[in-house]
Amino acid sequence: MMAVEAAMDKVMDDGKTMVQEPEGEDEAPAQEPTTPNGTTIDFSTLDFASLSPQDLEKLYIASVNQAKDKQASHAPVTPRTKAASLHNPTTMPTATNGLSWDNHPSTMMVHLEDIKLNKPVTNIVVKFSFRHRKFKTSAGAYPNGHGETKFKFDVTYHALLFDHLKVDIYEAGFLGSHIGRAHIRLSRLPQVLGDIEHTYSLNHRKAHRSPKLAGKQIGEITIGFSFIGGRRSTRLDRSYSTSSSNPPLSPSIPGHRNRMDSNVFPVDEMTGNTDHEQEAAEFLEYLQKEQQNGDAESIYARSRSKSFDETRSVISMRTSSSSNVNEKKRRPTLIAENTLMGLKEVSELASAFFGTGWKISKMEFARALMFVQKYYAKYHPNPRTNDIVTDERQIRVACYFLNYAMTAYGSLVLNYFGYGKGYARDFVRPKNDSKTACEHLGLARSDMLAYDFDLKLFKPQFFIARDPKLNAIVVVIRGTFNVHECITDACAEYEPFSHGYAHRGFLRCAQYLEDHFLDRIKGWVRQYKCNALYLSAHSLGAGVSSLFTMILHGHLEEFREISGNSKFKLKCYNVATPPCVNEELCQEFEPYIETYVNENDIVPRASFGAIMDFRELLKTAHGLLNEKKLTTQERMTRLANHHTHLKQSNEHPKVYIPGTIYYMYKTSRVLHSSTKRPPKEDEINEDAMTGNPLIDDIVPHYLVERSQKELFCNIQFKNNFLYHHFPNKYDNALRKAHDYLEEKRDVIKRLQ
Repeated sequence: MMAVEAAMDKVMDDGKTMVQEPEGEDEAPAQEPTTPNGTTIDFSTLDFASLSPQDLEKLYIASVNQAKDKQASHAPVTPRTKAASLHNPTTMPTATNGLSWDNHPSTMMVHLEDIKLNKPVTNIVVKFSFRHRKFKTSAGAYPNGHGETKFKFDVTYHALLFDHLKVDIYEAGFLGSHIGRAHIRLSRLPQVLGDIEHTYSLNHRKAHRSPKLAGKQIGEITIGFSFIGGRRSTRLDRSYSTSSSNPPLSPSIPGHRNRMDSNVFPVDEMTGNTDHEQEAAEFLEYLQKEQQNGDAESIYARSRSKSFDETRSVISMRTSSSSNVNEKKRRPTLIAENTLMGLKEVSELASAFFGTGWKISKMEFARALMFVQKYYAKYHPNPRTNDIVTDERQIRVACYFLNYAMTAYGSLVLNYFGYGKGYARDFVRPKNDSKTACEHLGLARSDMLAYDFDLKLFKPQFFIARDPKLNAIVVVIRGTFNVHECITDACAEYEPFSHGYAHRGFLRCAQYLEDHFLDRIKGWVRQYKCNALYLSAHSLGAGVSSLFTMILHGHLEEFREISGNSKFKLKCYNVATPPCVNEELCQEFEPYIETYVNENDIVPRASFGAIMDFRELLKTAHGLLNEKKLTTQERMTRLANHHTHLKQSNEHPKVYIPGTIYYMYKTSRVLHSSTKRPPKEDEINEDAMTGNPLIDDIVPHYLVERSQKELFCNIQFKNNFLYHHFPNKYDNALRKAHDYLEEKRDVIKRLQ
């Protein structure tokens, strides 16, 4: 132990020399930090289990100094810059500011660096608000009374993309008035790694409602940011899964890499956003408790028992659940704990949507919404590729699995869609939903392997059946039908998944299926020697089934082995799939997922980024309507220009529909205004003619075309945006498109 303490003293002495930064800009950059013997600090040579809290604190300080020195030697010092306003950003959220899904900080430290007010004040109070966390300083002298106060906020990749930090300045005192406010969009910072200072103009808190207040000069505020605890992901072997026979590497197993091994985290590559700093910072919080409670050893023992690594596989979402016997029992509540957690996450997203100074009355909102709807109807038609599907067999397959997806909604909805055998008959008999599903799909009762519709947040409502005609297992997941599923839809934060990110609510539902039913599915495939595993769903269920398909893909070789079929097939057929994954995952799983989008359905276009774009469009429409001197055409032109700017800037990053996308539409809505009768000659839109007889046929009919994911990353707000989302409307469009192709077989042969 004495030798370790001596080594720590040397490391600490060396750390003191490393904190000395050059004073002039022309001085030589800092040298590579070394220990007294001329080599970099190697954590693998130290016995961390035998170190005391004081020794680890010294080691932390030395490693942080080493990281700062390394960062300063490679990155130029960021000058103090000023953002004119929230709506005139200096930096857009691009790769230039260091923000990416696989390399982003987890902690943000904020402090008031400088403040300049245009009104005389003596004492001020500063309030920082970020999501649901709010910190308020005590009264301090203006202007330098709050320079040492720092506040810590936990941040995620989604928060760094969309959320704002709100800073309010109040005059101290019982009757102290509000002085000014600054909204700081994190993605518009020049960098989100390391330390940065940025200056913002202070505005009146009601500046968004009054042009007079918006032009009021209140002052400036300089905020210091420190981003630490970076998350750096790497692409792992896709064939690996935590559910396989080989467990994930654990730092507690002899011979496995320790989480602080230098081979895993080389010290000479440390920067200010590594996991070392996050781990050490959390340890220092324990150290502060130790100083208050005087129980150093027990606190350190608890801190060592925690694992800060992600042992989750790239393709698996399974987690090892462990119970803590010393955990305090929670008081029973009317609402389940996980439901409260989901509501809290939804409210945090709502704060990002509504908490940026945008407040209009209900009448103003309705007026702006009607104006935007008129803009979409007249000036923003749905984009098409004109790559028509001419093989009716493909449409028959889609209809076959759509029957499964509709059956998941139960007997009541099936009767409402006109596919049941009577409300009275299906409602009174026991287990009516499962019996109706078997009758509708032509299955025996023994073919219904699982029927799980218990209500629980982040647990999908689904059934699993064996289709004897296909000799396949079919997993069917229901769409949104109750409050729990609405909360799942609204938990739209971008969560890290595989080598990308995904919709958080859908991902948790896919995790439930993996944890509770993956092994059972394997058992059924082995028992029945199935040839394929199919998934089918609508709406929310389609998003969950897409993510579950990506998880199942990691087990495809195992399915082929246990089924005895080297050509075992994995395929997912979805309708109305919401955007749920990043672009790279979409492209990778195109051979395994097919999704169909009905004409004006808003759900496949409603990613969080697209909704934020739509919000900005409503704000612009509200401002244009208040300009009385503009004509309707001028307002439409300005709105179209702003819409084009939003799409090109990618200010609000989107997620996409996974897999291969097929778009269904009625040609009469493109060629003319009538949808039920052949048009007159003066009603035909000649500009919409393509030369393809299947498209240019003036008789109203449905077509299915191959489309692209980029065409569905923006909201299309049309009159029937919800009506087109119903599963029976998808079934109607597919069947009519199939009948039209059968009728035009001769035309199709000539085209081929």
